[in-house]
Amino acid sequence: MGGATMSEMDDATAAQVLALIRAEVRRRALRPADDASVDQQGLRDALDDIELHRVVSAHWPLEARSPAGRLLVVAQKVVRRSLAWYINPIVEQQNRYNDAVARALRALADAYRDAAQAPAPADWPPPAAPDAVPREAAALQRAIAERAADEPPAAFAELALVPALAQARQAAEVSAHLPLDGTGAFATLRATVQRGLRLALRWLINPIVEQQNRANHAIHAALAALMQHDDAVRASMAARRATRRPRP
Repeated sequence: MGGATMSEMDDATAAQVLALIRAEVRRRALRPADDASVDQQGLRDALDDIELHRVVSAHWPLEARSPAGRLLVVAQKVVRRSLAWYINPIVEQQNRYNDAVARALRALADAYRDAAQAPAPADWPPPAAPDAVPREAAALQRAIAERAADEPPAAFAELALVPALAQARQAAEVSAHLPLDGTGAFATLRATVQRGLRLALRWLINPIVEQQNRANHAIHAALAALMQHDDAVRASMAARRATRRPRP
């Protein structure tokens, strides 16, 4: 008799433990885990590094100590200034893309942060029964206000992802052959000379731009895939929240 009672107690304990394990698994599946997913501090540090390095400059300092070195620096500055019409537009295009990617990553990080801060569905109160809904307008308004106070705050940071991705797509292609036109005899002559110089320097500039474009396209593809995964995760979380069961 005592053996049967002990077996029943063991079965009840095992059932309780199993129920707790299932509840914990369900809670982790419905809520982004802070310790198993993205390291928030590391993500913030990475975004700060992007802000520090996303701006490319074509005019870094040129310094020298010796007289010969100073003459060389002067010559380099003259060459750089004379090629500003060629180099600066390329750098500006890359900076526009870097800015678009930085904003997309920032929006994605904000969306993950808001999702992580949202309460789990198990923490939310179950929907009110139909017969418990007040009939009077004032009582109904109070019930709606009370229900709204229990709901998580609405966060729509992910809505910034769609335009950010579109802007990154538009800026992903950098060109080293922008139009060179002019009005008047002098401007036309200058544009002709610049086109000749650009043709002569394409062996130097074009491979750099092509490498950067390959990197841009790879970054954009990874960003698009990450956003697609984010959409799938959010859809799954929304579906599970919509079908949550009342707590016993």
